[in-house]
Amino acid sequence: LPPFAQACFPKSTKNLNRVQSSVYEVCFNSPKNVLVCAPTGAGKTYVALLCVLELIERFAGEFADSMVTTNDGHDDTLKRQQKEQVALTLREHKIVYIAPLKA
Repeated sequence: LPPFAQACFPKSTKNLNRVQSSVYEVCFNSPKNVLVCAPTGAGKTYVALLCVLELIERFAGEFADSMVTTNDGHDDTLKRQQKEQVALTLREHKIVYIAPLKA
């Protein structure tokens, strides 16, 4: 995992478990929808976190690609426009995580 993603897991987490490892590629490296069915304690919450981190990384990459700076005194207007664009882009993304009510 990249450093930004590692920071979201407990420091004691050295490796992903078997369930998490088996879905890692689709959850962390693609924008595909996923349905994970596994027993209690199998690590489904961390699988959901991998999906959330993928979306954040993708969004951050899109935002970084759209950032432009100028040296002609128009930086304030440009920053305001970029913030407005971020707000519009945020509205396009939804994350739904359904947690179990009872284990």
